[in-house]
Amino acid sequence: MNVDATFVNAAGLVVGSALLIQLVHSWLRPRPIPNIPHNPITSFLGDIPAISRAGKNGDGLFADFVAHTVSIHGPISQILLGWHRLVIVNDKAEMERIILREKITDTSARLRSVFATVLPNSQISLPANEIWKKHRRLSGPSMSRRYLERMSERIAAGANDLVGLWQAKYTLVGCSAFDPVLDFHLATMDGIVNVTLGHSIGCMKHAYDALPSSVQYPSSVVHFPPVDPPLLYKSGKFIVKEVERSLQSPFPREGREGEEAFGKENLLDELIMYILAGQDSTAVSLSWLFKYLSTNANVQRQLHDEMCAVFGPSEESNNLDFDLLDNSERVPILESVVAETMRCAGVAAIIARDLLQDEVILGRHVPKGTLSISTQNYG
Repeated sequence: MNVDATFVNAAGLVVGSALLIQLVHSWLRPRPIPNIPHNPITSFLGDIPAISRAGKNGDGLFADFVAHTVSIHGPISQILLGWHRLVIVNDKAEMERIILREKITDTSARLRSVFATVLPNSQISLPANEIWKKHRRLSGPSMSRRYLERMSERIAAGANDLVGLWQAKYTLVGCSAFDPVLDFHLATMDGIVNVTLGHSIGCMKHAYDALPSSVQYPSSVVHFPPVDPPLLYKSGKFIVKEVERSLQSPFPREGREGEEAFGKENLLDELIMYILAGQDSTAVSLSWLFKYLSTNANVQRQLHDEMCAVFGPSEESNNLDFDLLDNSERVPILESVVAETMRCAGVAAIIARDLLQDEVILGRHVPKGTLSISTQNYG
């Protein structure tokens, strides 16, 4: 009897342990949304191990993993990060429908929480409520046609400063190559601050001052001495000192033309976000633009000829005629180059949004609260 009881107890323990392990595994196992394609589930971590391996093997960033998933599963798929499910939508028309026309998404709560740690009062940290709309009304005029027309002379002057820096470098190195990435960032920082606060902070001057008087042994690639940029380039703290001055600048003045008051803390966060986000995205876009133009000499020449024909060959910082830019028949090369740069560069290759309601996307049911990721068309 004792042997039988021991055997039964042991068997029960084994069976119970196996059932417990199975239950725990089932409980931890990712739960994909039905009828939406996904990679095979080989771990309770879902796609996390594959994403980690891709990063360690030098196969790209998360955006590259998303692109690979799209290439396998098509215009709608899902990535499983443990229990978290990310629906990938690679269809421009569908994402425009749910984001722009039907407005049934909001900025990802996870993304908002990240930005809220440093910029709690900026619109990127807020859900799309009345407070967010108030922030939007403040910053909206800064991207309006009227405002950009008023600032075009400053923008053109900044571009000429960048060209002048490159001419100085060319004088030193001749046909040798040099890395222009930092130049783009310094020039765009000067430009965005100039049109926002009403004055330049001297990034390009610092770049000029850092140039050596000569290069003794020029090679195929020349590395210039590092530039010590102004404080604003290195830290957003500079803006704190400039708050009182910025209250008199064109940017907040547009906001004050309305009826709404805006606190200093809110204005400060919006200024920091506007400057840093605008500077970085513009610099990266310019970097890709010049990368593509440098390998397509024919397109470069066509663009140059079109700009000279439309705007004239003058190097003066004159106001741009925006009516000419609106006429696609006058500037077809410019429009094509800009569109292709934005498509290929992928500065905002992924847009993460939370669904505010259950929705059918490309014929598949996606539940409320799901994080959906809109991509540029891969493939």
